[in-house]
Amino acid sequence: MAMAMAGLGVGLEEQPRSLALIALLRQLSTLSAALDETTMRIRQVEQDAQTADAAHATAQASKTEALQSLQTHITGLLRKKAELVSRLQAPIMSDGLRVDAAFHSETVSLFTTMAQSLQHLSERLKDMAWMSSFSLADGRLETALDHTAAVISTYQSTFQASVQLQQAVASLAGSTASSAMQ
Repeated sequence: MAMAMAGLGVGLEEQPRSLALIALLRQLSTLSAALDETTMRIRQVEQDAQTADAAHATAQASKTEALQSLQTHITGLLRKKAELVSRLQAPIMSDGLRVDAAFHSETVSLFTTMAQSLQHLSERLKDMAWMSSFSLADGRLETALDHTAAVISTYQSTFQASVQLQQAVASLAGSTASSAMQ
């Protein structure tokens, strides 16, 4: 300890021992504060590096512009919704489709796929209507993403707990079966 005190303090041998210890404690607290400040700066630099694209205004501006463009496009689609629905519901004005026999199976699969797509069309249009009314300016996107992240982490925890429970039951069943055989 005497060597440590001699290495850290200047002129500690000339002072009484208690004053030398007090001076040494002051130096240690100063060094500790400097170390804490350096550690905090390192963490800030690491965090800035991880969130660089979120912090840059140009990246945010381009993303916002792209989302606004998408919103404008979807709004245009919704304005034409009535026309689209009336066209899809209008009967075909002919005596039928003529299809070569070689293409009958493809035609059947085509109409099956179209029927399934049309079945979900109203849901998709409702989703588009919601997306066009969703504003990015009021911060609801961040709230929605935070809520989604919380729900996903809850699901992950529940899943991990159920897997652990399943493994415990399996090991208990295995140990019960082996003890029953003995």
